[in-house]
Amino acid sequence: MVKNNIIKKILSKKKETAHKKDMVTIGSRRDMLKKLALTAGLVFLFQALSYVPTPFISHRTLKYIADNNLFGTVSLFSGDSFQNLTLMATGISSYVSASIVMQLLMNWFTGLYDISRSPNGNKIIKRYTIILGVSISLVSSLMITMAQQSELNLMKGFSPYIAFPLTALWHMLGTAIAIWIGETITEKAYGNGISLLILTNVLTRIPNSVQDIFKSKTWFYSLILVLIIFVVVIIVESSYFNIPLIYSKTLARGNNRFTQASSVSVFPIKVNMSGMMPIILAQSILSALSAVFASGFFAFKGNKILEGIAGWFAPSNIYSYSLILIILIILMDKLYSLVMFDPKEIAENLQKSEACVLNVNPGYATVQYLKNTRKKLTVVASLYILLVLLVPTIVSTQFHVVLGSLGATSFMLLAGASTELILQISNEFKLNKMKF
Repeated sequence: MVKNNIIKKILSKKKETAHKKDMVTIGSRRDMLKKLALTAGLVFLFQALSYVPTPFISHRTLKYIADNNLFGTVSLFSGDSFQNLTLMATGISSYVSASIVMQLLMNWFTGLYDISRSPNGNKIIKRYTIILGVSISLVSSLMITMAQQSELNLMKGFSPYIAFPLTALWHMLGTAIAIWIGETITEKAYGNGISLLILTNVLTRIPNSVQDIFKSKTWFYSLILVLIIFVVVIIVESSYFNIPLIYSKTLARGNNRFTQASSVSVFPIKVNMSGMMPIILAQSILSALSAVFASGFFAFKGNKILEGIAGWFAPSNIYSYSLILIILIILMDKLYSLVMFDPKEIAENLQKSEACVLNVNPGYATVQYLKNTRKKLTVVASLYILLVLLVPTIVSTQFHVVLGSLGATSFMLLAGASTELILQISNEFKLNKMKF
């Protein structure tokens, strides 16, 4: 009888434990479903707001803007909201540009760097980034509307002194809403909110691009070129350069202390360490310059040299525009890699963790090794950007091959944002011991 009672108690405890585990799993699944529903709802809200028109704009002429492609490069990040001048025209690109600028400023100004390292530093820096992003959207909107007014007379019947500020405030409101949606997704749902919104904007353009490709006479060559770009982007974006490391431990025998190698590992560095940031910043700068030259701020008539220089920044001049874009991207890539990859800081962290690069002495030798590695990877990344951006542009122009938005920039955005989202969801599945 005693044995039976003990067995019954053990079985009842096992049932209670299993029941508790089931309840935890059900609760976890409910939380995941809530997060997924919140993510989908906020993305849908953002896409719905992308169709809200801007006051004072004659939308009959917007098709001409799209064909003229003055803002085609930045329009990729906004899912045509930019070229259609909707509420979300400057929403994402302005905030992304502000984030990049703040990252650069934190490494240049010790005051901002110290703030970022303080207990509430992240919140303060985020507040500064939001203010800067909204300010950039205000300036960008003013340049957009002035450029379109001078070329297309979009705001006919309205005073520019009223239309320009109100349109800029409208787009600034859109940026503020986009920031709120993105940050809410990041904090309460799945994925990096801003990256996810950019991802959905790129995806919304793909159906039209596919349709345009199959309508063209060169659709077969277009598909081959898209496939080549896709393969190259996926290979490079998923490639890492592994630096071999040796971890050591200090042993003591009596009064003697000596160091012994304990394990071997690697320090992975992404080949394209800057990712999409240089492209986004370069495209924002070039689009801003194009808008300034198109807005009529500068009177170049009668001066052939200045007229020629201004013409280089026109998207209709495909070769000079692409060349300037490539140069800006390479410069931004070099600048961004200098800021984000600090050999001295990495060498110090390795030394603190009792690790050193294989066959390289700690200290100065490690710093020089990391600097040389950074230079080589920057050259490889620059050649990669040159290949995937310039070559398809030349091929599509010379042989009338249609790509639409299925270019290298789109695939780089898709690779980065989708990988981050899938990884986060997959990790949560693994933590909750659910099969993914």
